[in-house]
Amino acid sequence: VSNLWCALSTKPISIRARIPENIQPILALILTLMMLLPACIQLFSSTRRAQIFRTQNRLKSNMSSLNLDGDLRMVLWSTSCTGLAFFLASFQVHEKSILLALSPISLLYLSDPNFVAWFSIVSAWTLWPLIQVDKLQTAYFVCIVIFATLHKEFDGYSEKHVHKDLDPNLIRYFRQTISNIVVPLSYLVMVGMHVVEKVKKAPDNLPDLYAVIWSIIGCSCFCISFIHCTSKLYID
Repeated sequence: VSNLWCALSTKPISIRARIPENIQPILALILTLMMLLPACIQLFSSTRRAQIFRTQNRLKSNMSSLNLDGDLRMVLWSTSCTGLAFFLASFQVHEKSILLALSPISLLYLSDPNFVAWFSIVSAWTLWPLIQVDKLQTAYFVCIVIFATLHKEFDGYSEKHVHKDLDPNLIRYFRQTISNIVVPLSYLVMVGMHVVEKVKKAPDNLPDLYAVIWSIIGCSCFCISFIHCTSKLYID
């Protein structure tokens, strides 16, 4: 599973071997709550401010519809953050629990199409060890190709409707880094891992080598996604 507990349980960190078993669930709960806090605080505080502002100014109906659109996007970004927090920090999760974050993120396609497409492909890629067990390799590759093709076709349309942000320099730099460096590099790594796994068998003394690598790479991508989703809450 591509969450923090599985990724940090590999050598040399081996976090499960360093922390007593009876404390691990408590630490997972604390970490989950800490990761939930930024989204919850921003969601509740912004909703409170919006209610006060609308009450004092009695906005017109067209302005209210614009604010409603922003509110809905904030709810979806918040749900994405909480879903990722549960997936990354919970003590025991299933691979398919990433759907908790992917479902609301998918509804934000017009707001951030490239990130949504990348996150969707990463989410499917991290399921590869489970897909091999269920013998769904053909369906996996077919779905990835169809999705990537549709994204390419609709990307031009979505760019005309994407929400334009006035980001501070630091946030703009972070998002440009994700778009220009992290995303292309991660695509190369994902394709490269499939090729390496196909041509090179895992050593006999490390039978789970590729599954562990999948977990570490997937966890890294999901951590970046969590930061990105949180930044959308506080900047947009």
